[in-house]
Amino acid sequence: MRMRAVGNGRTLPGRLAKVPRRGRPRLVGAQCTAGYPYIKPAFDLGHEEVMEIQLEYLRKNNEPYVDHGIEVLYRFADIDPFDIRARYFGVKMDLGQFERFRRMFHTQQYRALVNHVDARPLSTLQLAETRVKKRFLVEGFRKGEKGVFEWTLTQKVGGLKDGYWYVESCICDEIEFEPTRGSA
Repeated sequence: MRMRAVGNGRTLPGRLAKVPRRGRPRLVGAQCTAGYPYIKPAFDLGHEEVMEIQLEYLRKNNEPYVDHGIEVLYRFADIDPFDIRARYFGVKMDLGQFERFRRMFHTQQYRALVNHVDARPLSTLQLAETRVKKRFLVEGFRKGEKGVFEWTLTQKVGGLKDGYWYVESCICDEIEFEPTRGSA
């Protein structure tokens, strides 16, 4: 593992590069992800593994850093950064920038996915050899928050990404929020 110290340009192998900032050490570069694998689409991942990976990283969204789980989802998203008409969330949106994608998961519609407690598969529908729809019931970390989400996964055919599974869309079918009330 190699780290680079900010300011002097030296490389410090095997040591954490720390730069004082208002009296606190600051992590630099890839230090915050040390010990965590870089998750991205791969040829040996089937659609089941892709869904397991995405749900697991959404469950622990803020490890090793804030919104890391959403970042993993973005890597698996079948979004053309130059297409302003992506339908990943069911409506036409410009999702070419990660920040726009990230903001959607913090809306009331999708927030049950972030740091969720439980995700149970409801159904799987094989639309074609290279296309699958999966529905999950997700219980959010807020008490009484539940949602049904539908993922459409497609497998690339031809080109550099031949055989890789990507998520074409993640659509919120139904969301419930019933906060528990304290006794009066």
